[in-house]
Amino acid sequence: MIDFTRCLSRYTNKKTFTEPASLLLLRVSISIFISFIFLSYIVYLLVAIKNDEPVLRFTQEPLTKMEIPDIEICSDNSDVIITQCIFYMTGFQNNKYYDNCTTPEGINYIIPGDKSGTTGTFCNLFTTNKTVYFPQSSEYGVIAVEFLFKIVNLTASVKNSRTVPAISIQPYHPDFNSLWKQPPNTPKALTFEDQLRSQLNSFTGMQNYLTKVSLRQSKFRAINHKTFRSVFGLEPAYYDYLFFDIDAKYFPLEPNPTFSPTTNTGVFSIQPQFFEQEVKEQQRTKTLLSSLGLAGGAFGILFSLYTVLFGESRLKPWGIFHRTLIKRTQISNQLQSLPLVSPVQSSTLTLSSSERAMRLENRVQELEELLQDYFLDTSYLRKVGESAFGYKENKSVVMIDSVQKPSMKNEKYDETEKIEK
Repeated sequence: MIDFTRCLSRYTNKKTFTEPASLLLLRVSISIFISFIFLSYIVYLLVAIKNDEPVLRFTQEPLTKMEIPDIEICSDNSDVIITQCIFYMTGFQNNKYYDNCTTPEGINYIIPGDKSGTTGTFCNLFTTNKTVYFPQSSEYGVIAVEFLFKIVNLTASVKNSRTVPAISIQPYHPDFNSLWKQPPNTPKALTFEDQLRSQLNSFTGMQNYLTKVSLRQSKFRAINHKTFRSVFGLEPAYYDYLFFDIDAKYFPLEPNPTFSPTTNTGVFSIQPQFFEQEVKEQQRTKTLLSSLGLAGGAFGILFSLYTVLFGESRLKPWGIFHRTLIKRTQISNQLQSLPLVSPVQSSTLTLSSSERAMRLENRVQELEELLQDYFLDTSYLRKVGESAFGYKENKSVVMIDSVQKPSMKNEKYDETEKIEK
């Protein structure tokens, strides 16, 4: 905004100003204040990036199939046995009945848990290891799975409860089972994992009741905060967690040929609700790129305010390359003078009127070249000149020779020579 070095130099050397000293001090004070506000805002943006809490974006994705979940089946103070698994097929034709969830080929879908104690929680895991799935309704396959279970010791199971004997049932997606399979090390997603461990999508199987559960598959996409991409503002890397949301309904059972209260305690079944999964994706709200845009907007507002109060600052069309890479000695050897830098006329040098006119004309030519190169696009003016006056631009600069226009380097020597004559 304001060139502090230039203002300080002019103030120290007592040079004339185009504005009073009080206004200059006001310019400096306001410029410092605006700079402080801008730097404070930069610090605020950096802190916001560090403390950013991702938000969730919800989308829907179609599914061609749904995996049959791993199901954890637990009972308090008593073991629980799955006496039969029934795989209902499309149209309820050729249904498959497996006693103790074991196929005729000897494949047992039940993994027993720790049964060493006499009290506590006894659990078993049902899993097909992703060998069976729910297809869409247009395909033939499994449409529902029903489980008949038996609580071994009904009296012990209700020792610490006032309800009828019941079991706790927790479905997991086969690709993410935080209790029976080791999950990936993702510290930022532990809150979501704890929700699964707390069985927020669990349901109950009760004595003499049928529990019908409809499954909706969902995906939780947690940002991998170990990578820099998400902080910078690029597409982040994700950890995907698949799980099921449930709708459970309970119906009382009556003795019938498929259910005997003396053989079984209760029944529960699972089936897909629809083949579309909800995706919950974490999104950062503060990134380096977005903060850079905010910082640019803030700078524009503050600079506009300063411009309204004190006008625009000087143009500086030269950058690092001009100051470091360009060989300025070679440029100065090709020029007789530099506009705005070289003096128009030395106070001790006496020139004739024609020499002064030639010197001034050359000075104007050099200034025009400078303006065309760095400040003003003259292409439109060139076209107007060609159309209205029929001439083309003469890019050559009129230069006076060393006799008419002494160079700055030899100016003192020539002046001494004239005095001697």
